[in-house]
Amino acid sequence: MVSTNGTYVNSRRIEAETKLLHGDVIRFG
Repeated sequence: MVSTNGTYVNSRRIEAETKLLHGDVIRFG
């Protein structure tokens, strides 16, 4: 349960970071 939840939270954080990086590319690129 804890491992599954941790994986879920980690994947959500990576998804958010990817969207932020993608946004930076669009803004500055």
